[in-house]
Amino acid sequence: MALQSSNAPAPLVVSSASVMRRIPIEIIEAIGHFLDGPTAYSAIQVCHQWIIGFTTRKKLRNRPTIFPLLRSKTTSGLLSILQCCTHLTSLLIHKRRARLSDLKLLDDLLQLQSLRRLELNIHGDCDLALKAIEEMFPLFEQLDELVLAGSAFSIREYDSEDEDASTTTELETPRPWKLSRLSISPAAMMLLRHCPDLKTLELRQLDTWQEYESETYQSIRPIMVCTKLAELDLYLSNEQRDQSDVIETLSSFNQLRSLIFNPQSIEQISFLNTRLSNGGDGNDNSNGDLVLPLLEHLQLHPDCTQNDSFGINNALRDIFKTRPRLKSFALYKYPIYAADIFAKRGMEDQDGWACLDLERFYIHALILQEESPSTMIYRQLGLLSRLKHVSITCTEIKHGANSGIDLLVGASGLESLMLMDIRNPSWTKEEVFRVLQMFPKLSQLHVEPDSKATVLACAKELGRDISIGPGMGSFN
Repeated sequence: MALQSSNAPAPLVVSSASVMRRIPIEIIEAIGHFLDGPTAYSAIQVCHQWIIGFTTRKKLRNRPTIFPLLRSKTTSGLLSILQCCTHLTSLLIHKRRARLSDLKLLDDLLQLQSLRRLELNIHGDCDLALKAIEEMFPLFEQLDELVLAGSAFSIREYDSEDEDASTTTELETPRPWKLSRLSISPAAMMLLRHCPDLKTLELRQLDTWQEYESETYQSIRPIMVCTKLAELDLYLSNEQRDQSDVIETLSSFNQLRSLIFNPQSIEQISFLNTRLSNGGDGNDNSNGDLVLPLLEHLQLHPDCTQNDSFGINNALRDIFKTRPRLKSFALYKYPIYAADIFAKRGMEDQDGWACLDLERFYIHALILQEESPSTMIYRQLGLLSRLKHVSITCTEIKHGANSGIDLLVGASGLESLMLMDIRNPSWTKEEVFRVLQMFPKLSQLHVEPDSKATVLACAKELGRDISIGPGMGSFN
């Protein structure tokens, strides 16, 4: 074997970084002209040289929307990009420990005349407020969707009865916004007075806003100015426990179709069964319309004590009996007795559900007793021919041959199923076979990990394509 000469030249090693530094800016500019938005953004993230090349090319400034959704943690780099992408339509910015020097970023957003969707989650350094939110109002006027979170903004509360009201600036009293979707914290509810056409509102504890007192958001009545609301996702804090305040506010939305909230008492659930008199004065009237007459989607996260269980069970039973428009129902982490909401055999006419168009049904903690076997559940749900998604986490719910699960066959369009017995969550091969044969459209079965192999083996034998959903408490 011949020995390699020690005088042989060493192989040339060239790093990608050194190559990029040698490429003339003009070539980078030319390459950038042929890249679409996502590819250009990827290139910018990889190498600083590409940022220089892209941001010095004037033609880029007049291009249409570059990025449908933009994320950046580097303020300086993002500033350069925004200066080029004046036609940006959607922007998402998450930034931690923002400083006063980062304010230029927020100022530059005001130049994005084509922006329609904006999400700002910016936290000031040491949770210090950096900017008055009112300075962003000119931008908010043009948006369709807005999400505000973080601690970088302060809000100046404005009282129309204040003696200095006549001297308020245009900045404090802007034109109505055209927003259709808004996500804010309760501390920012004063922004709602600018949103008369709002269709979707998420009001949650998203952040720590500066310069407000807790008393300013103890009431949720400011929501009532949004008379066209169709979707409301509401988190009630400990300061918002006034019964009349919550009930009166929620009852005012005649166009509401979707409600997600955390009721803190029986009354905040049972009001859904209240019928309005013809005069709409809120008095009970068996011939009047229900409050929220268009409600189709209801998701409850009760923040109640176990002592309220009996009243809440009764209120839920009445909801199922009186809401024919209801299409989806979800109840999270609150124990419900099956005997109180599902009709017993022979009592279907009296206790049967009116919501026969229900498509999604989720209960996280259902309690079965000896006098209320699994057949009670399957008999009721089997009457819902449009049911597509079922998720029940329960004690002692069975899915074997003698469980009565055959009664569920009426819901033949079922696509996703979770029947989770807390004490015995496993599925046998026979049980999986039965379910797959009963529901030809079933595409997802939620099981615990120890049953995954069984489900996949049965699906393969039947020639079915079944995905394994996550187990207990993870149904979507």
